[in-house]
Amino acid sequence: MADKNSIPVFRKPLYDLVGCRFGRWVVIAPHRIEGVHHTKWVCLCDCGTFKTVYGSSLKGGKHKSRSCGCLVLDTRAAKKLANPANVNGKPSKTYYIWRGAKSRCLSPSSSGYKYYGGKGIGISDSWMTYANFLADMGEAPAGLSLDRVDAKGDYCVENCRWADNHTQSRNKTNNLWIDTPDGKMISVDAAKNMALVILHL
Repeated sequence: MADKNSIPVFRKPLYDLVGCRFGRWVVIAPHRIEGVHHTKWVCLCDCGTFKTVYGSSLKGGKHKSRSCGCLVLDTRAAKKLANPANVNGKPSKTYYIWRGAKSRCLSPSSSGYKYYGGKGIGISDSWMTYANFLADMGEAPAGLSLDRVDAKGDYCVENCRWADNHTQSRNKTNNLWIDTPDGKMISVDAAKNMALVILHL
């Protein structure tokens, strides 16, 4: 014989929520009453999902319910899209460039720290926040990466630009600069110029 306490008691609810809206829920009908204060209601979510929800949750109880779960997912997605580090909800190339520069300057565990932070190269206080970096530099143009005009200087708006690989390779601290009839240039370019002169002799 079944325990009478386990059998739902069907009777008129103490309150009528039919037609009421709670967040994305609209109450359609009472489902069943389980004791004096435990009425379940059939609810329709704005996304089209039906579900039974306790009235205490709808009215703001301990386990407050405002949707079938889609509200949480949509809120998270909106935050991702609103984050300046994201493009189409995913971290952008520009964000990774900024994070890499910051890591090289500040994190001893970074593989490049010994060439940057280890040599006293830092990043400006303003650029500790990605939003400020993005406001100063904009999104990274296709094919370009972050370059310091003074290779011995810090990462800051006054000393940085977007540059291609050719420009960056000629702006390294270990380049050998020599004086030539065409002006001062790195040894690689000087050698190329000399080769061209020889070819045209």
